[in-house]
Amino acid sequence: MKIILIRFSIILGLLAATQVFAEDIKRDFSTVMQGAKIFKENCSVCHGHHGQGNPGWRTRGSDGKLLPPPLNGSGHAWHHTLPILRQRVLYGGIPTGGSMPPFRDKLKLPEIDAIIAWLQSRWPDDIFKKWENANRLEKRR
Repeated sequence: MKIILIRFSIILGLLAATQVFAEDIKRDFSTVMQGAKIFKENCSVCHGHHGQGNPGWRTRGSDGKLLPPPLNGSGHAWHHTLPILRQRVLYGGIPTGGSMPPFRDKLKLPEIDAIIAWLQSRWPDDIFKKWENANRLEKRR
């Protein structure tokens, strides 16, 4: 009985996470401005005030960790779907060789989405369209 309850809890958790990650984000002016403020308070110390990242982001620092990448459309962030972007903020970059800490205990999903909306407002139109197309394909799977 205990195993069944554990499995049921895991399945419910996965379904809830899937539902949360499947939704799109708001990109209205208010959300984007909120994202700018949250980014400045939590992310700009490493990624730069405008999301420009570290100039040497493609190399590892003296500690062997990847340096903060640009998030303004000139790096690789736009290659990641919305669920991956959310997961990166929630769980950080340490598991993949970076030094970004997890923000799951500090930021709520709507705040993370606001940050992403602000970053995307800075992306060139062609980059954003490529990102949107990749997300549409991912949703169809």
